[in-house]
Amino acid sequence: MKPLRNLTACTLLLTASLLNSAHADDYVREAEAYLEKGEAKAAVIQLKNALQENPANIEARLMLGRIYLQAGDGASAEKEFERAKKLNAAKSYWELNLAKAYLMQQKYQEILDSISEEEGSSIDDRISISLIRGDAHLGLRQYKEARDTYSKVKQLNPQSQEAVLGLIITDIAENHRAEALNSLDGLLADHPDNTAALVMRGELNLQSGKAELARADFDKALTLQPKNVRALLGRAQIYLTGGQIDLSKADLATLDTLVPGHPKLLHLSGAIALLERNLDEADNLLQKALNANPDDLRTRTLLGAANFYRGNYEAAHGYLTQVLKAQPTLLPAIKLLASVQHQLKQSDAVVKLLEPALGLYPEDPQLMAMLGAAYMQVKRFEEGSELMSRAIEIAPDLAAYRTQLALGLMAQGKSSEAIAELENTIGMEQEFVQADVLLVLSYLNKQEFTKALEASQALEKRSPENPVGYNLTGLAYLMSGNLEQAEQRFKKTLEIDPNFITAEANLARLAIQKGDLTLAESHFQSALKKIPNSAMILMGLADLARRQGDRDRMHKLLEQAHNGEPKTSRAGLISAMAYLAENRPLKALRMTSQLSAAFPRDPSVLTIHGRAQLAAGDTINAVTTFRQLTYQKKSAETLQLLGNAQQAAGQQDDARESYQQALKENPGFVPVLVGLFSLELGAGNHQAALSHAKTIQQAMPDKPVGYEFEGTVYAAQGETVKSITLYEKAYQMQPGERLGIMLAQQYTRAGDARRGLDLLREWAEKQPDNLQVQISLAGTLLEQGLHDEAIQTYEKVLQADDSQLIALNNLAWIYSSRGNDKAVELGKRAYELASTRPEIVDTYGWILVQTGDLSKGSEILKQAAELSPNNQEIIYHLGYAQHKQGNRTEAETILKRAIAINDKTELAKSARKLLEN
Repeated sequence: MKPLRNLTACTLLLTASLLNSAHADDYVREAEAYLEKGEAKAAVIQLKNALQENPANIEARLMLGRIYLQAGDGASAEKEFERAKKLNAAKSYWELNLAKAYLMQQKYQEILDSISEEEGSSIDDRISISLIRGDAHLGLRQYKEARDTYSKVKQLNPQSQEAVLGLIITDIAENHRAEALNSLDGLLADHPDNTAALVMRGELNLQSGKAELARADFDKALTLQPKNVRALLGRAQIYLTGGQIDLSKADLATLDTLVPGHPKLLHLSGAIALLERNLDEADNLLQKALNANPDDLRTRTLLGAANFYRGNYEAAHGYLTQVLKAQPTLLPAIKLLASVQHQLKQSDAVVKLLEPALGLYPEDPQLMAMLGAAYMQVKRFEEGSELMSRAIEIAPDLAAYRTQLALGLMAQGKSSEAIAELENTIGMEQEFVQADVLLVLSYLNKQEFTKALEASQALEKRSPENPVGYNLTGLAYLMSGNLEQAEQRFKKTLEIDPNFITAEANLARLAIQKGDLTLAESHFQSALKKIPNSAMILMGLADLARRQGDRDRMHKLLEQAHNGEPKTSRAGLISAMAYLAENRPLKALRMTSQLSAAFPRDPSVLTIHGRAQLAAGDTINAVTTFRQLTYQKKSAETLQLLGNAQQAAGQQDDARESYQQALKENPGFVPVLVGLFSLELGAGNHQAALSHAKTIQQAMPDKPVGYEFEGTVYAAQGETVKSITLYEKAYQMQPGERLGIMLAQQYTRAGDARRGLDLLREWAEKQPDNLQVQISLAGTLLEQGLHDEAIQTYEKVLQADDSQLIALNNLAWIYSSRGNDKAVELGKRAYELASTRPEIVDTYGWILVQTGDLSKGSEILKQAAELSPNNQEIIYHLGYAQHKQGNRTEAETILKRAIAINDKTELAKSARKLLEN
């Protein structure tokens, strides 16, 4: 009986095991059905049930591992594939997936140590292994090895899109983003349905702030793969930052069924909860996101915000301090930590935090306002008031947002509604002076003086010991024209704080408005005695000097202000712009060089520095400066400046690319179209230039510029009649001397010289001091053989400005043809002014030869020939001089060279005659 009983027990155990296995298989099938319906959460539950029934179920392990992979949970995926490996699953089922799990966890060395090609493997297997090893090298920043590995894949399969994508990712890692985008464009041109490339390009454009382009790629990717996780995440982020919360929620809901627990899904969901002030939910979601990805600084920042809004200031301080320890220049975290420190009454800490931050971001108006508020908290009213004024100048609607809500999280809503909220905030947070001050400044900026007075007088009552309120009331009175009340308030300000020199400066402004420049000087000097290096006061004195016509003193004072306190770019910028307006580019460049060293990231500084470099002829460095500007502030305007500099530097292809990028940013942007027109016209691409001219006409049908440009293209093509028609149309729309000169030239070319001369004479009579008009008239007179009148006109020009090269050169030529001794003197003066211009050098050398100074004339003509070796006239003149000197052999060589340039001309004929003698 015992053996039978034992056998029965074994049979029961075997039966139970078989039943468990059957149940596990049922769970697996159910999981597959859930996956087909996109219900990943339900599938995970069934697979876990299967493994509880039968821990050795390889299929369940592999399926669960793949779900974890898709969800972005690399650690859980690794565990499942490792268990499948231990259960002796076939290598092909787990090896690559295990490598992907490693990759997701940044375990790059584990991939290289454990995943490698095996002898006899198929090409497909070798490619798959190489691709993931390339990814591992990339993760370890072994860029050369990564490129070599991806290139090896391309050798195995030249059509491998994955290998091309790997090389593109390497470009991105090495910060070659432009090259990466170009490669992606090329890949998608050949393979428009490559979802991975679409998603990657979308992510690149999103990082560059091109949300619309990014969304177009994500949308297309999702039409091809509706469940593409990266595309859904990217689009959800775009919707969120664009304020389309419902659309973002819809994508996130889809993601929750696909990849529940994905760190970025949790992050974006937490951000939405934070925006909607569901603070407990936000904290919960963001904490889960941080647990899934502990290194994500954005999530830590949002957790800091969530705790800030919940009033957990110590917790917020901890999160934000950790963020800034890892990335000290992260601006949202800096601003938020400053708000936390403000709530913790740590005003000195706020100042210590924000002062270096403003050095990094010198044109951020909100940062200025926050530091201004901090200065006021520590009784540095003067500096605080100055910073807030600058902030409102840069961003007039800055007061529309509460400081705590303007951290990139709540930058939505209309200005009027936000100002109403700010007004309510003041009542609740009376100690937060910034809200009061910004509100007044905002009203002043909008010239709403009644509201400004109400707000400033309320500030006076709330903080009677604070000089800022009285000064703001004075400003409101001043700007509304109530000068008497303004003066009283400014004096009251100085009674409260005699060192509040802004009020003294405002009294000076008041004196200027009354026309009393002496009193204004007195107020500025009084303020300067109190704070000798005040940049604000020195700039005020500089403006006074400008009004008095003393430009030298103005620049000296601006230089002092530039070196004064507080350190600001404004004085230097004013000085540099004045130098440029005075056509003193080297002076401007000296100033902007100092500015760019002190404020290397300031867009205003980079802009004026590049302009100064261009004006000084330093085109290559101007290109570098404007390229840096586009990194700081990429827009149609900055790209246009870069294109202009590249065009000036002879980098035509680069200029064209910059202009085209600018038009993507702002289609129809006329200054860019003007740049493109100039570029294509200069390159001889007349059809392209014509197209740009017509586009400008469409953009500005009431302006002459488009018609002028079209006329210029026809003039360049020799189609004089068409050119005249368009120039006349432009001239009728807006008569001007420049258009008049161009039109006169076309009349002359068309054989109607008298009409051209009449037009030029008309302008010369209207503008007798306009030397350009006089020079054009003289040139036309010269062409028409009216030498006496031409001489009179050129002499008139030289009486006004004896350095006018064209007048010197042409008058020297006329006098030379008449045997007038003045020719040598005028030619020499022109030569000394422009010894590198071949036409000027040739005129002087030829005059010397004609007057018998053959030796000196030959030397000068040799210089001209070196400057322009293919100019037939210059080469002929040199050959003639050598022939006259009796240097027959040398003359023969040079004259033959002149003939070879063009043997059909009169000069070639003259050269042959000389050779025959």
